[in-house]
Amino acid sequence: MNYEQSLYKFRQSHIRNREMTTIAVLTALAFISRICFYMLPEVKPMAAIVIITAICYGKFPAFLVGALTMLTSNFAYGQGPWTVYQMLGMGMVGVFAGLFLKNQDLESKKSVIITALVGGLITFAIYGFIVDTGTIFFFQNGITIANAIAIYTAGAFFNMIHAVGTVAFILLIGKPIFKKLKRIKVKYGIFY
Repeated sequence: MNYEQSLYKFRQSHIRNREMTTIAVLTALAFISRICFYMLPEVKPMAAIVIITAICYGKFPAFLVGALTMLTSNFAYGQGPWTVYQMLGMGMVGVFAGLFLKNQDLESKKSVIITALVGGLITFAIYGFIVDTGTIFFFQNGITIANAIAIYTAGAFFNMIHAVGTVAFILLIGKPIFKKLKRIKVKYGIFY
């Protein structure tokens, strides 16, 4: 499917109030989870919620939940030019989770473990890379190889903590949230 076809398909799709409400509630849940864990740097359930959203509802709703969570929660943490990169990064976590974890059913322990490990890898590689790349552009003296190496090296530690936190939260809350979202999907016929 090329760009014009996907754009046409998007324009023809109609997001109903049920779906918008579900996206808003999941965004609020991820927002609250970020605020509640403010005292632990990089250990937040946000990415886990975005990944579970991608498994249940697909890439597009997960992108919206991820991007809107970063936008709204930065009203508490502080808005700035980094917000765009955080929105893109968390949204892309949802897209990649939707691509790689689409057929996961978090009913079995093995499936939850696979989802947690792949989710941690996506969080480390995608979110970390996008946010760290955005940080490189903040240098006033220009972008150099030394600046890029310093940013990626310094960011690797924080990205690893974020990834491990995502794995832990998927293992802890993945199955119950998945069951609730799946029930909502079936009961109200959303995101089919």
